[in-house]
Amino acid sequence: DNEIKSNCVGLVVNLDAVYGCEIDQTIILNNNDISVNTGGDNTGVVINTQVSSYGSINQAVTMTGNTVNNNYSGGINIRNNTSSFGTQNQTLTLNDNTVNDNGYGDGIEISNTAYSNGTQNQDIALTGNTVNYNYSNGISIRNNSGYSGSQNQTITLSDNTVSDNDGDGI
Repeated sequence: DNEIKSNCVGLVVNLDAVYGCEIDQTIILNNNDISVNTGGDNTGVVINTQVSSYGSINQAVTMTGNTVNNNYSGGINIRNNTSSFGTQNQTLTLNDNTVNDNGYGDGIEISNTAYSNGTQNQDIALTGNTVNYNYSNGISIRNNSGYSGSQNQTITLSDNTVSDNDGDGI
């Protein structure tokens, strides 16, 4: 139960695995207020992973009951890049979060890029979230793959309220 307000960026987690390193990580964010952060790109919650050169990341992210409102840019941004025989396994669970009125970005953005023999395996569950009045899309899930990159993804969406966003709903 944290209040993270009026900073340049609310919460940032950066994770890099290269040259055969293996990282196992669990992130649990429950009942936080992450609001009115005024920095540049992606100012609410940002989780970035980079995997390359035979590195490996196994990551579980759970976000439940958070309020992510009125940030300068996007609300919740999860970005993954995998290349050069790197492997990423990720489970994302976002339940009962409120993501409203974030400017210049998506309410919830999940963006994945796999190239040059990188492999991504991802399970996404978005349940009971409220995503309204964001400057761009409500919920955006983007995947890019090239040069023998591989992506395997399962998406479960249920009981979400997504309305009045300036871009696509989902």
